Amino acid sequence: MIGTFRMYAVRRPTGALVCIMRTKRLAKSAAEELTGKPWRVLKKECGLRLTRANVGVDLAPEGRGDRTGYAALWGQFERGQSFLVWPRSMMHEMSDDWQLRAAELLEEWDDAWQWPDDWPVAYITARDGRTNRFTRWPDWLLNYKYRDREKIDELKVPK
Repeated sequence: MIGTFRMYAVRRPTGALVCIMRTKRLAKSAAEELTGKPWRVLKKECGLRLTRANVGVDLAPEGRGDRTGYAALWGQFERGQSFLVWPRSMMHEMSDDWQLRAAELLEEWDDAWQWPDDWPVAYITARDGRTNRFTRWPDWLLNYKYRDREKIDELKVPK
């Protein structure tokens, strides 16, 4: 087992597993497909219930060996997310050793790909986490030359 993921399980009243899927909608649809009955009938007459389940998944394909790094990186992305973003002002507040390792990884990344001249440039926008509407990044976060260390320190996890 390499990773643990939160999924949704459809179970019989005895606790026997019918199916496990990534979302509630998919779990209900799979149960309907397996039984040939609509969810409301399955829930009422058959006593099926939908629960959360933490499922261990082996992400290593046959013959690929240990993929712990793959699972660790995969866990850094939210569903539907395509990019990871690190604010420059906060990266500069990390220890010098961390900054050196990050720079080495970015150089290794750049050396691994042949970027075409007409390759698009990424433009990162901000969305409010509660309303999902576009918003502005805080000025103190964007100003990496004159960082507001007090605001950054408020975000740090205590050691």
